[in-house]
Amino acid sequence: MNPASQRFERVVQQILEQDRAVIDGFFPDQILVPLRDRIAQLQAEDALRPAAVGAAGQKEVHTEIRSDFIRWWSDTPEFPAERAFLQEVEALASYLNQTCFTGIQRWEFMYAVYPPGAHYERHVDDFKNKNARKFSVVTYLNEAWQPGQGGELVLYDVAGQPRETVEPLFGRTVIFSSPQVEHEVLPAVADRWSVTGWLR
Repeated sequence: MNPASQRFERVVQQILEQDRAVIDGFFPDQILVPLRDRIAQLQAEDALRPAAVGAAGQKEVHTEIRSDFIRWWSDTPEFPAERAFLQEVEALASYLNQTCFTGIQRWEFMYAVYPPGAHYERHVDDFKNKNARKFSVVTYLNEAWQPGQGGELVLYDVAGQPRETVEPLFGRTVIFSSPQVEHEVLPAVADRWSVTGWLR
């Protein structure tokens, strides 16, 4: 098994065991560092917009539910690190399709910034009765994150009990079932940066 397949197999095994995978260093630093610089630039330029909730055509901003700021990626981005990131995503999706028959056909990604005080209440990522989003993918870009700065991702089990709290460390990637895994983002004390997306 080649190194890429070994990396993807770690995802598969963790998802099969517990509906989620938490892996440090899944994407190489030569991709993540430019993405970190890019999200910092976008935030400094006030080029992010408040995130909305709801299905397409029904999206509304409700900061009591969700108070992060986002910027969607193009399907064919010009920024080289974004293209490299999506090439890795495509390879992962191909492996999931080959080994787990997931039927992934496309993906969508965005930058997400949780400034101090921002949060996202408990939810699932797939809209009711849609079953389009199969896996959620979150990769953190916070190099200087320290315990107590907030912004942790809380994952719940099928009984509705907190199962795991994931610290948003630089280079950590979390992949989980979009329609099955409830989760929330705890209030941030410092800026929380990530690339977040969905395999569909």
